Amino acid sequence: LEETNLHLISVVDASESMGFGTVEAGADGGWRMENGKERSSSPSSIFHPPSSAASTWTKYDHATAIAASLSYMAIQQQDAAGLAIFDSAMIRFFKASNSPGQWKIITQELQQVPRWNKTNTGKILGQLAEKLTHRSLIVILSDFFDDLESIENGLRHLRYKKHEIMVFQILDPAEIQFPFQDVTMFKGLEEMGELLTEPRSLREAYLEQLRQFTDGLQKVCRGMHIDFVRMNSGAPLDVALSSFLAGRAATMK
Repeated sequence: LEETNLHLISVVDASESMGFGTVEAGADGGWRMENGKERSSSPSSIFHPPSSAASTWTKYDHATAIAASLSYMAIQQQDAAGLAIFDSAMIRFFKASNSPGQWKIITQELQQVPRWNKTNTGKILGQLAEKLTHRSLIVILSDFFDDLESIENGLRHLRYKKHEIMVFQILDPAEIQFPFQDVTMFKGLEEMGELLTEPRSLREAYLEQLRQFTDGLQKVCRGMHIDFVRMNSGAPLDVALSSFLAGRAATMK
């Protein structure tokens, strides 16, 4: 790829719902960068997401692995990479840089275990729009389980500031398929309470609500010429990386 002086900002949702996961950690070796050895186009340094030592690979693990990989790719191309991590507030923000130590700074921050608070996506995107002084490619990594109107306002603010945006909606396979069969206690995240129920009676309605929400988010993105990709946290990372490369190529035109 040719030099474009790109500023990449990875925006990672660290709210409580992103801590959900049913995927066995390390089930796909292509996700992981181990022993300092390069795998395919993976970074040549070690990156272990916060929950990688546990048995479950969460949505946040998937998001942080994508952010680390994209940042590495940008810096290798002599572009600049930055990072924003948020829940109901902007937890951490690092300006875009292509300095040799920037990827280490980014990955060290991504390996921190979040506070698992509630989210406020739209407000954070608006704050980010005011904070950035250089036109950037903004990659947002979240499940977007938040108020859609607020998200739309935040995205619109970023677009008003002339930023390019890519939206990666990260969902766990269980959220996509709702495979539950037996009576189950569902524990709501972000202060949503608990529900003991027979899941088969809810499956159709749940999947329809998820479809409507995702369709609504995709429509919002399409209306602002924002690239939208729904990602399964059980899928290999090369899906995300190929989407990023396609989007980056579009910014060069």
